[in-house]
Amino acid sequence: PKPAPKPAAIAKTPKPAPKPAAVVKTPKPAPKPAADPLPKPKWNPNSLFPNKK
Repeated sequence: PKPAPKPAAIAKTPKPAPKPAAVVKTPKPAPKPAADPLPKPKWNPNSLFPNKK
């Protein structure tokens, strides 16, 4: 009966496999925000609200 609990650890190995799948999805959304900062600096807050000056 002692060797029985050993195979239980082997069942834990397949669990970490699905983890890397989530890592592949993270780099995809990264390039999207890079395009946002480009148009943002073009808009000057002063031009939107010149009265604040």
